[in-house]
Amino acid sequence: MKTKKNNLIRIENWSVVAGNKLNPYQAPEMQTYRLKGDVVDHPDFEMGTSITTSTILNRDGMFVTTENHNYRLGYPSEDYTFWCIQNGKNIWTAVQVSGA
Repeated sequence: MKTKKNNLIRIENWSVVAGNKLNPYQAPEMQTYRLKGDVVDHPDFEMGTSITTSTILNRDGMFVTTENHNYRLGYPSEDYTFWCIQNGKNIWTAVQVSGA
């Protein structure tokens, strides 16, 4: 993934959320995903503003590319961490690329 360090926006207290509601005729693999969390160094928002990103296009370790920006994952939210543990998910690999 091509990511310039000076273009990275850090997202803290993050979780992965569904990007769209599936209708009963849509294939599950068509589900899109977004990050929800508090941003640091975002060009459009004050530090600590809670946002939901555009659709996740790519993930490379702690770096996520969405339709509009590049993010570096900070600490995940406690609720999301608990959900991952309860569902047997590795929190660092639970970030899904949309349509994958």
